[in-house]
Amino acid sequence: MNTVTVLIEGYIKAIEGRQLIPGVSADGARHVAGTVVLIRGENVVIVADPGMVTDRALIVAALTKEGVSPHEVTHVFVSHHHPDHTVNIALFPNAAVVDFWAVYKGDLWRDHADGYAIAPGITDTAQPRYGMSEEELQAAGRQVPLGRMGTPEDVADLAVFLASEESRHITGQTIHVNGGQYLY
Repeated sequence: MNTVTVLIEGYIKAIEGRQLIPGVSADGARHVAGTVVLIRGENVVIVADPGMVTDRALIVAALTKEGVSPHEVTHVFVSHHHPDHTVNIALFPNAAVVDFWAVYKGDLWRDHADGYAIAPGITDTAQPRYGMSEEELQAAGRQVPLGRMGTPEDVADLAVFLASEESRHITGQTIHVNGGQYLY
């Protein structure tokens, strides 16, 4: 069984007297951190999106609390290349870095011949909970053909599989983890 642990909860916080939304005015500034996640599965330890935090020691401390050292991380997954998702990749010297283009290890850049993408549906994370009541969340889950929202573990199980050698024959696919909301 694969497990998902949120190491650092992401946020965006306004700075008093400054514009929160980027590009609206020249005084735009904000405090921002991406959610950093630990995914553990058989023979893999993945850290997802190790980006901006107030101090990178917070990521190491959160890993230590989970019994994992940065040297034990086998893969770093980067969902996209904004600094709030990538700044702390170098904390994991033994990890292969995986993004939508390739796998990177040392100076080796190996393109994904498989060309896959993970496309989660509504997933029970902080994002759908923002601005929705528990009743609205339950109703959204009932709209999914399998009768519930996805969980981070549902997505993690696929990520662990795709990071493994068992996925070697998966090619050119967008894999939907959405309980049947989108079938093809």
